[in-house]
Order: sequence, then structure tokens, then C-alpha cells
Amino acid sequence: MVVTGARMGGCGIVVFARPYSKEALRCPVCGRRCACHVHIEPRRWRVMDLGRAKCWIEYRPARMNCSEHGVHANGIEVHVRLRVDERSCPD
Repeated sequence: MVVTGARMGGCGIVVFARPYSKEALRCPVCGRRCACHVHIEPRRWRVMDLGRAKCWIEYRPARMNCSEHGVHANGIEVHVRLRVDERSCPD
């Protein structure tokens, strides 16, 4: 995922994203490159808050036409990894 921008507003922080170019326009079933059919309205995913500010990732998925699996919308995978270092956590 590539961050293309961010906006702070009254509702929190919105981070705008797009997939890496090598991952864009691929069928979510088989992974083959497909032709873009049309772009859909932007979608938002709520992620971990940044302090007191609510945070969302906004992405505009593409609907693509795979020759084998038909029309699908691509998405982004939102993974949040939290590593807790035992030395930094008091008992």
C-alpha cells in the first residue's frame, strides 16, 4: 500500500492510499492482471487511533474484469501489527 496523502479534519485523520503499481488491477482470485472496468466510490477502513484522533484509510477500489473469474472489485489488506517489547512493559 502506498500513502498518497492525508487530511486532518473535525472527524479525525484520513489517510489516502493506493496499491503498489505491481499489485494494481489484479484479480483477487487468481492474481492475473486484468483490465479496469470502472472505479468505485471511495471506501474507508477504521484503523488504530493516533492518540485521541480517530484514523481512517481511504481507498478508491477498481472494478476489474478477469477473463476467467468475471468482474471483481480489488481491495487493500489492512494489517496492523503491534509488537510489544517485554523490556518496555513494566510488570
